[in-house]
Amino acid sequence: MKRFAIVLSAIAVFVVSTTLYYFSYQLSAARREALPPVAEATAEETTAEPQTNAMPVNENQEIYINSRMDYRLQLYDARSSEMTEQQEKVPVAMYGLTPEDLKEYLKNLSDIENQGNEEEEVRYELVSFSQDGFTVRKTVSEKEPVYELFLIAEDGHLTAYTGDRMHVYEYTMIPLSDFPLEQQAMLTKGVFIKTLADYYDFLETYSS
Repeated sequence: MKRFAIVLSAIAVFVVSTTLYYFSYQLSAARREALPPVAEATAEETTAEPQTNAMPVNENQEIYINSRMDYRLQLYDARSSEMTEQQEKVPVAMYGLTPEDLKEYLKNLSDIENQGNEEEEVRYELVSFSQDGFTVRKTVSEKEPVYELFLIAEDGHLTAYTGDRMHVYEYTMIPLSDFPLEQQAMLTKGVFIKTLADYYDFLETYSS
C-alpha cells in the first residue's frame, strides 16, 4: 500500500511538471511573435560609397596671363617673307588677361602703332594660348596708299571719281586737249590723286 502511494505521488509530480513546462513554452512563443521584426542590412547599406572632399574640375575654367608664363613673340616681315621668333618677358599690361581680352589688347596695340605711320602697316595677332604660355605674331607690311580721287578722261573731258572709283566726285568739263600729249596719255588710262589739294594743284598746273 505504501509503495502504491509513492508511485501515485511520482506520477502526480510528473504530470504537474509537464503541464507547467507546456504552459511556460506557449507563453514564451507568444511573446516572441509579439516583438517587431528585426530589419536586415541590405547590400547597398553595407557597401555605401565613402565620402570624399574632392572638388569637381571645371574644364571651361578661364586661364589668366601671369608673369610665369612662357611668352613668345614672332616677328614677320611680309615684304621679305622673313620671320623670327624670340622669347620675351610677359608685359605687365598683359597680366590678368584672358585669351579674349588679349585679342582685344592686340587689336588696340595694332591701331596705336599704325597711327601716323604712312609707310608700314603693323598687325598683332594671337597665334596660340595655353596654361603654360602663349605666342603672339607681329606682322609688318607695306601700307597701301590711300587716295582721295581718281581722275580719268571720258568723252574727251576729265571726270573725277572718289578714290574707290565707285562714285563721281566731279565732272570737270575740262577738255583733254588742254593737256600736253604726255599727260593726255596718262589721263586716258586714269591717275590716282592722294588729296584734294593735289587734285586742284594738278588741274591748275595743266589747264593754265
